[in-house]
Amino acid sequence: MTIERRNPGDKRILSGDWNKLADAYNSGMTGGAIRNPNDPIRNPVIVLIRNNTGADLGKRAIVGLGDSVISLASNERQWKDEIVISGETPETGTHDTKYAVLSESIRDGKIGEAVIYGVTQVLLSVGNASHTHANIKDGETDYLETAMGGTAEILWKASGTGEKLGIVCIKERKLTLIGKAGSSIAKGASGSVTVWSGASGSESSTGITITCRALFAAVASGKWCVIENINGNWYVSQVEC
Repeated sequence: MTIERRNPGDKRILSGDWNKLADAYNSGMTGGAIRNPNDPIRNPVIVLIRNNTGADLGKRAIVGLGDSVISLASNERQWKDEIVISGETPETGTHDTKYAVLSESIRDGKIGEAVIYGVTQVLLSVGNASHTHANIKDGETDYLETAMGGTAEILWKASGTGEKLGIVCIKERKLTLIGKAGSSIAKGASGSVTVWSGASGSESSTGITITCRALFAAVASGKWCVIENINGNWYVSQVEC
């Protein structure tokens, strides 16, 4: 069964309204989707955020994700119907993988929309033009800080270093790189690793160093190693004998 479209001049309901209803119904019956060609394509996961940072925040500001604003104990029905999360000042060690980019300006104590997963525009603090990812910076709501790994992949950014506009994809990700230890790293300790890249057999140093933790074994200075970024933290996973 389908709903027939109507023609201009038909009585009882405007043709435009009827056709929207018909398109929506028929699309649902066939599993398709109707999109207005004038509407922008959007893929992010958006949730409601209450600004609990203590200051008014502009569009594309960064907030860490805290607790549910709606109490399950005191208002279970509303909790089941609506999601509102506390937006807090970003704190490393707490919000590394739990943060959002505001889709609109939100005054302190008020509620608005924010992107927690997917593609969004954002202000980046670019430390090196070769950086491919971005992470939160402790205490900073204005921008994400670029790095060689992290939970926001940089899809595009303005050229140069410093504060630059960019487009990122927020997602949990494990990134693997190769490098050489800049100095000896004891087992369980952290130390610097210089990243190398290039075609196999023609690798060269990028000059970028990353602080990594050697959980499984000690790493001698100058030795090759494989490093992995897991949810914003760098680890040495394999070491040259």
